[in-house]
Amino acid sequence: MEGNTTNDQLALRADDANVLLPPFQSAKDFPILPKPDKLLTFYQTCRQALVDANTARSLLKQRMSKKKDVIGIIRVEIEKLEQDLALEANTRLRLHAMNEQLLGALQEMELMAEDVSTTITEAHGGRRTGLKTLVERLKVLVRNWRLFKQKQRGSISKDLLDKHDGETSF
Repeated sequence: MEGNTTNDQLALRADDANVLLPPFQSAKDFPILPKPDKLLTFYQTCRQALVDANTARSLLKQRMSKKKDVIGIIRVEIEKLEQDLALEANTRLRLHAMNEQLLGALQEMELMAEDVSTTITEAHGGRRTGLKTLVERLKVLVRNWRLFKQKQRGSISKDLLDKHDGETSF
């Protein structure tokens, strides 16, 4: 909705530019030595040219002021856009980092699953006398799994804390 307000303001300022300036008269249009019988007419013409020039200068100052206002509005919008783009870039970087972290966790889980599968397969094919080593290997696998889960929880907690510390309110 805010963008519409800015567009409306710019449209109103563009309409103001359509106000016509009074005609300009060059100093060359006036004689250097007017005839004495035409001095009154010459004075009135010069005076009107001066009034027109002052009116034109006033209108041009107003237009320049309005142009400065439009430039100010555009600069504010550009700053907002830059802030939005910076926020989006930061969000994309964080998302990419999270994806990398998730990929690493999935690869680690896959390796653990392969270890468990290999251990179970060997247990089915092996003799019962190696049960003690099998139990020890399973204990190591369970311990690794628990460490992995703790590491992931800690990583998620750290990311959440970093997110809250790094956020800024606009």
